[in-house]
Amino acid sequence: MRNIVDFIFELAQLKKIKRSGWLAANIDNPESVAEHSQRAAIVAYILAKLENADSETSFVFLIARLKYLSYISLHHILTSTITTLL
Repeated sequence: MRNIVDFIFELAQLKKIKRSGWLAANIDNPESVAEHSQRAAIVAYILAKLENADSETSFVFLIARLKYLSYISLHHILTSTITTLL
């Protein structure tokens, strides 16, 4: 159970981390990794609906996409989205 609580805590940190590419490009008020992941998941849901997937399938797809985006975004917590500019 402790591992699950730790995992959820780490996911919550994504809202504090700004996207590194935007920071490197000097974008004012860059979005967080969590904001990006949420928008990508909603786009995935909309695309599923446009493909005439039923509501249950679309919802399952959205949840799966959120889990996937959260998983692939976890490296940002550990690396603080550091971008090396050459």
